[in-house]
Amino acid sequence: MKSINLNKIKDKVLKFISTQESLKDIEPIQWSKDVLSGKKKVVVYNSNTKKEGIYMNENIMNKTGFKKEVELVKNNICPFCNTQIRLEDFRGAISLKEFTISGLCQDCQNDLFD
Repeated sequence: MKSINLNKIKDKVLKFISTQESLKDIEPIQWSKDVLSGKKKVVVYNSNTKKEGIYMNENIMNKTGFKKEVELVKNNICPFCNTQIRLEDFRGAISLKEFTISGLCQDCQNDLFD
């Protein structure tokens, strides 16, 4: 298992908010009786596209002090090194999945996860 290089994020200013505050604008899904009873399954697809360039919960990230980083990721720019994100640079599915979570390019993922 990879470890996290905390030196990469030591200078970030963090704002802590409660779970209640971070979820206040989230509306619960109204599942059907068939889903709730287990008769039907739910498949969740990510409807975001490469053009949109952002997959994280913008609302939570903005409230916790990451507005600048959110804007960078929206423009397909790595929030750590400010380089343009190119999907072909990712090594595989795991790195691409991490990008959808953090917005980090492959090089910054390599630096952050030893």
